[in-house]
Amino acid sequence: MIQERDGGSTGFKKGKKGKKKFKDKKGFGEGEDLAFDPLLRNVPPHSAEAERALLSALLIDPTAMDEVAQVLGDPAAFYDPGHRAIYETIVELWEQDKPADVVLVSEELENKGALEAVGGIEGLADLTTVMATGANAEYYAKIVRDRALQRRLIEITAEVQHDAFDTSGPVDELLDRAEQRMFEVTQRRIRNEAVNVGIVVKEAYDELLAKEQGATVRGISSYYSDLDEITAGFLPGEMTIIAARPSMGKTSFALNVIRNIVLHGGSACFFSLEMPRIQVTSNMLCGLAKIDGHRLRGGFLTREEKRSFVQACDVLEPAQFFIDDSPTLSTMELRAKGRRLRAQHDCELLVIDYLLLMSGS
Repeated sequence: MIQERDGGSTGFKKGKKGKKKFKDKKGFGEGEDLAFDPLLRNVPPHSAEAERALLSALLIDPTAMDEVAQVLGDPAAFYDPGHRAIYETIVELWEQDKPADVVLVSEELENKGALEAVGGIEGLADLTTVMATGANAEYYAKIVRDRALQRRLIEITAEVQHDAFDTSGPVDELLDRAEQRMFEVTQRRIRNEAVNVGIVVKEAYDELLAKEQGATVRGISSYYSDLDEITAGFLPGEMTIIAARPSMGKTSFALNVIRNIVLHGGSACFFSLEMPRIQVTSNMLCGLAKIDGHRLRGGFLTREEKRSFVQACDVLEPAQFFIDDSPTLSTMELRAKGRRLRAQHDCELLVIDYLLLMSGS
């Protein structure tokens, strides 16, 4: 097992005069010139040893590419341009179902005019001596990927810093762009594995048993039994539309569902593009207290109604219920706010009143 260290030599000979030279291209971990940030003058995070070990493992055992491709798809993750060119060639051969051995890789690089830039056939042969087998290829691929992600994070923070000095645009857009960039980096680490059908069959059977035993709700219950029987609850990743003609009580029904969920220990956020948050809360409190909203707005509550209203306040106050009454909401803002609510409050349900008032970007 090699030891990782940042930086270091690549182990390749310099290209001969007149031969193709490599230039860094923008990609996974490569960005625009951000030299205004003093931190970027340091050597960016990378592991020449891990890059060499990975290439060595792939040249010795081309079948290891099946595992590596799931971790490291983009050749731009390699910091060294020569390493990047070799890996790109290995990927091309793998996609053509050709063995990516030293001979074929060297031929492909020569056809591209890039062989001398990576140290020639001697440089490739030298790579094969780094590792004895391809057994640890996936491990080294993860190191290469993680260093590329670190470089991208450095670029993102510099880009955000640069944007923050620009006072010409709205701050909200600046925050959305920053969060979107960070989300793009985190998404690169998400990999869902294929699941054997036997596991899914068991899940389907367990679901059948649950239904037979009366557990009809698989998602978040609305606590309206007739509705839950039809929908099986609000399922993860599912969008449910409440549709009806104007003034038929769509918002009131949605708030009643939210009330049921949060009073049973759930968490929800209501995005109100029409009503201010005080009106949303008052409507929910009136429903809990079973008093007429018109009487509340006019201040004509009886002593008993006021007592019921205070009790409703005590019940609703500790609930994990969030209200966002921003008059405008884009899909990007909804996604960003939803991620924050999920991360900070484990929010289970987002309700938008209503979709047609949202903007696409």
